[in-house]
Amino acid sequence: MKSRILDWVWNGFCLILTTLLISSCISFSQKTSGPDKANSTQNRVAPEELHAAVISYANRFFATIAQASVEFEKALPTPGHRCWT
Repeated sequence: MKSRILDWVWNGFCLILTTLLISSCISFSQKTSGPDKANSTQNRVAPEELHAAVISYANRFFATIAQASVEFEKALPTPGHRCWT
């Protein structure tokens, strides 16, 4: 059971990290041209804000997964079932 939980947690962490890296690469690689360059920079998210948002999401995600796994384990009828899952 714990290895499955760790697998889910690891997969979630990898997904969040990948999302962070891809969104960072996209935001840094976009080039703007023309007279609207000043206006387009106002709509961008600062890297610190993006980092804080991803960390906040990761904390909520892991807390939700942990709580769900604890409730699931408590709902199992016997310790034998707990070992099986």
